[in-house]
Amino acid sequence: MPSYAPVTALLRGVAVLEAVAAQGAVSIKDLHAATGYPKATLVRLLETLIHAGYVRASGEDRPTYALTARALGLAGRFDHGRNLAAAIGPVLTEFQAAIPWPSDLAVFDRDAMVILETSRRPGVLSVSRQVGSRVPAVPTALGRAYLAFLPEAERRDCLTVLRQGTGQPKDMKRFETLLASVRAKGYATSDQENRPDIRALAAPVMDGGRVAASVNIIVVAEAMTMGELEKRYAKPLLTAAKKMSAALVAARD
Repeated sequence: MPSYAPVTALLRGVAVLEAVAAQGAVSIKDLHAATGYPKATLVRLLETLIHAGYVRASGEDRPTYALTARALGLAGRFDHGRNLAAAIGPVLTEFQAAIPWPSDLAVFDRDAMVILETSRRPGVLSVSRQVGSRVPAVPTALGRAYLAFLPEAERRDCLTVLRQGTGQPKDMKRFETLLASVRAKGYATSDQENRPDIRALAAPVMDGGRVAASVNIIVVAEAMTMGELEKRYAKPLLTAAKKMSAALVAARD
């Protein structure tokens, strides 16, 4: 449990950094749309980040903002994710090529799942996801497949942090029961729970006895029921996840 209330200005600065990272070169208007912060606040935050060396500005009349090399250096931990994606890349590519629907590979980062690889294209399912995008952990199949296979103590700690930071899961006992069913089946589902227009399946990618990532498949809810999705794609998804797990182990040996 945190001893102090979070520093609002710092949280806003981090949100601006994330928005710049997600969109590349952005304007004040873009950042206002992404964060909802007043434009005057955004200007102060950006000038502070420029002073600290994490953001640079280009242009005078209508400047755009982008991350500097110093900011990119903060992403050193993501090297692990890139190495993971490289190790299982051929298997993932084969799986994604064999299905007509979008698929993502993601890892857990404190309060969200971070996309490492995606076959999603702009406009597909009206969901804009790209490498580096953060998606909720609790309502998504990606998050559930990952959380379900954590060791019990670690999972409990993660769920506590999630509830403190995001308000979810609201009912811890009910969510633990859901995760138990995920472990029993070997894969997770999300039936219009994150978005009303999509259904998803996801399976864990294991590195030996530890969950390392999760991989999903997402379909338009109108295209098939959850039962049809499971019947058609659960087995291929599990097979691909097992192959990815084997590739991870082989990469370490």
